Amino acid sequence: MGLDPPEGTPLDDRDLARLRDPLAVLVFHRGLYPVTLRELLHALDSATGPQAIPVQRTFLTGEGSQIPWTAATRELERQLRCTVTRGPDRERTDLLVTTSPDADSPTAFLQVLAWDADRRVFNYYLRVEGTGTWTWAGDSDHALTPATRGRGPFLAHVNGGPVMRELREPWNNWHSSRAGVHDAIPPASPLRTDPLWRRPQAADVFEKVTKRCVERWTEARLQRIVERGRIEHPARLLRHLFDTTTVNLRTTDTESAALEDSTELAMPLTFLFNLEALEPLCQDLPARAPLISGGHYRSALSHHRSRLADDRGWERLGDTHFAFLFPEPALEDNAVVRLAVRAGLLTERFAGCALMVDFPNPVYSPRRAALLHHAPEAATVDGHGSNLPECTAQRIVEAAAEQGKESGRGLRSSERTGWVHSPSPRTVG
Repeated sequence: MGLDPPEGTPLDDRDLARLRDPLAVLVFHRGLYPVTLRELLHALDSATGPQAIPVQRTFLTGEGSQIPWTAATRELERQLRCTVTRGPDRERTDLLVTTSPDADSPTAFLQVLAWDADRRVFNYYLRVEGTGTWTWAGDSDHALTPATRGRGPFLAHVNGGPVMRELREPWNNWHSSRAGVHDAIPPASPLRTDPLWRRPQAADVFEKVTKRCVERWTEARLQRIVERGRIEHPARLLRHLFDTTTVNLRTTDTESAALEDSTELAMPLTFLFNLEALEPLCQDLPARAPLISGGHYRSALSHHRSRLADDRGWERLGDTHFAFLFPEPALEDNAVVRLAVRAGLLTERFAGCALMVDFPNPVYSPRRAALLHHAPEAATVDGHGSNLPECTAQRIVEAAAEQGKESGRGLRSSERTGWVHSPSPRTVG
């Protein structure tokens, strides 16, 4: 979407041959175009060779996964979704399928991400409903380019990799060791009857899958920049540091049903600042989470009429299954910053100083996002690293000086390099 006409552009044999992920090699190159999930899994089971991916795991998630099925909630739109992963072993995942519980339906949505080791990207595929026609919907690189960013699959996969919005215990919307989904499953659902779904893995397993996949794609993306010796679009790299491209969701460890006035909720520190990004860069960060009065929290829920609702008109006053759900800085953004520092594209000092701009707003900070306007047109990379931090810091300081003393605080030229170098890089000023 954004490049091709709405009806799509047919791939010829040469186009198809350039796709080297497991779905293309093990299925399409064999002339197979499965219509259902069951047919797809059968095709993968019968495949052999170095790209075979025999290890399969299943996972369940849904925004209504913690609301028990009853006569009163039977019409609730629970949005229960199934994920199937395949890999050569339990440590590596090369293919991910997102679908509905009906594995034999030719009309259920069927979406696939598959890792192309030759091109070092994830390819995105969608089976057209009711047919054996498959759409190649782009690859990870398309998530980054203006024409296709935020369109098609990249509306959700905004940075080109697999997504799990909850990457920390207790996983409010996932089947997990902390909160199973079984009570939410309708009596006649295939989730109860189909052997494929009877033993879903817990959310902590998919958390590891997601983190490894995101890191693999991010490493490949940054390595290509290093190999080119040039950062052609610095703003695309810096937006992960200055802006919020996406978020993860986090809760406290307390179930809302167990919340009383005397309860003390331990607020995760990521609500207050970007702990994961700052921790490797700074000393003396707070070690203990602040506590919230259960009585104050319950009063706030009542005052703001906090409730769960769906598009069909169902509504229930109260909180999510685990209390105090909020957006925190995303793994995807922090992974880019962390690996960019490791690759020499950014420095610890520069990253730390940028993160300290409006640090009490770890996501969606207009002040920090405004720094992106000062990204240079290009930057270079050599064996000593990148000149991107120096160039960007210089432009920010010069812009501040032009706006007057109150904005720039009268920084002397000798202080400008403080953005980039420091005798103690873990101490951020």
